[in-house]
Amino acid sequence: MSDKPQVQEAFDKAQSQGHPVPSGETVFVTARDGYQILANVRGNSDGQPIIVLHGGPGAGPSEADEKLFDYSKYRVISITQRECIQYRGLCDSYRDPALENLPDDEKLVALTRKLDAIRNITFDDLITDIEDVRRHVLGENQKVSVMGSSWGGPLAAFYA
Repeated sequence: MSDKPQVQEAFDKAQSQGHPVPSGETVFVTARDGYQILANVRGNSDGQPIIVLHGGPGAGPSEADEKLFDYSKYRVISITQRECIQYRGLCDSYRDPALENLPDDEKLVALTRKLDAIRNITFDDLITDIEDVRRHVLGENQKVSVMGSSWGGPLAAFYA
């Protein structure tokens, strides 16, 4: 018999109840190609560092993922991937207040540009971004654990 139902049940419970997500530090990291990567750093600065990679592409960080960690033991670095929808309002064509008053055809043009930008992002770009954030937050030689959900899973596996 498979342990999968028990594992899924434990995961679902952790996400629904989970640990409180503390406020933290928002950092911007300039990637090697000049792109600004947003990351949120929370938890114990002396704790085991872990990078959390969200689903997508184009989605954004999930508080459900971040509730999995005991912040007294971990230093959680949640990276917001390039051009994602939930870029905390900083590069968000979909929710940009400046677009609210535009006619629908102009909004469509802006959203099409956003999709084109997402299509041009390579897997290597995202992996390089993870490494650039790790170096910026933790230093050159600090080891880190990586966890990804959905699209972030393959990114985590490839990065590791």
